[in-house]
Amino acid sequence: VKNVMDGFNGTIFAYGQSSSGKTTTMIGDIGVPDMEGLLPRVIAEFYNKASQSSENEDNKVEYLVHCSVLEVYNEQIRDLLSSSSSSSS
Repeated sequence: VKNVMDGFNGTIFAYGQSSSGKTTTMIGDIGVPDMEGLLPRVIAEFYNKASQSSENEDNKVEYLVHCSVLEVYNEQIRDLLSSSSSSSS
C-alpha cells in the first residue's frame, strides 16, 4: 500500500483452480473485520492514508484511484465491474 501511495502502480492477482478460495481471499466477509478479504482491507488502508495526508495542510496531495476486477476463464476476459456482460478474447 505504501508504494502505491508513493505513486507506483499495483496489481493483485489471484490464480487457482475452481473452488480453491480465491474469492474468499480477495473479498472475504465484508463488514466482519476479522473475516474481510484482501481487497476491502487494502481499499480501507488507501482511504485512511489519503485522509491522513489531506489533514496535513503543508502537504497538498491528490490521489486518483482506478480499480479493475477482471476474470480470465477459458481464454475469455470479463470485466466484473462492467454493467455489460460482454467479454473479449
